[in-house]
Amino acid sequence: MDNPAPTVEILQPSSGQTFFLSSTIPLRATSHDENTPTGPGPLQDNQLIWFVDLGLEGIALGHSADISAARLGVGTHSIRLQGIDHQLAQSTIDSISITIIEDPINLPPDITIISPIHPTDLGLQGDTAKVYLDFSVVDPEGDSVSWVWYKKVNGGNTQFLNVQSELYCKFYFQGVCGSFGTRYFTILDNASTGSSVTYTLILAGWDEFNHVGISREVNVSMSVDLQ
Repeated sequence: MDNPAPTVEILQPSSGQTFFLSSTIPLRATSHDENTPTGPGPLQDNQLIWFVDLGLEGIALGHSADISAARLGVGTHSIRLQGIDHQLAQSTIDSISITIIEDPINLPPDITIISPIHPTDLGLQGDTAKVYLDFSVVDPEGDSVSWVWYKKVNGGNTQFLNVQSELYCKFYFQGVCGSFGTRYFTILDNASTGSSVTYTLILAGWDEFNHVGISREVNVSMSVDLQ
């Protein structure tokens, strides 16, 4: 029986994107194979290999990884992705080009989405789902930082994401809350999008000098029973 080669696609970084030397570069990808051991679906993480420039030794594995820009050095670099299925059929290589430049005097904030993780499948939900947002916004120089969340629905245009906050108890002592904290959440709406929807969540932050940092994208999917 024929074994079609798997397909791979680099989602991040974007071709032509520029990174500072101290940055962390997010590597994100999708894959598909018609002949996995369990049927059509994505490759396993150990079947996806990332390469830089003309190197023959992989620098990372999987659909989601991070590498240091300093590891590559200042200049323009190509990033290549190769998929190999369990029958050793090789995918067509997807590749993009990025540029790494020296750090400015004042670096932008370091923005990290901790939760939800990428990707998250909420499974079957009602018309809405409450999703907690855990994140880190840190400025290397200690400047004050403002932040805002964005969303894309099923790969559409970028929109503001409505984020709310609530108090919660960090710990109880003898039945009484010993300390309260603040946590953030959003309500994802599935009522008007059909049987399933994928939200792409993005967090941006800027310091008092308007230097902007942007998080890696995180996909959150959910489905609703229409019956």
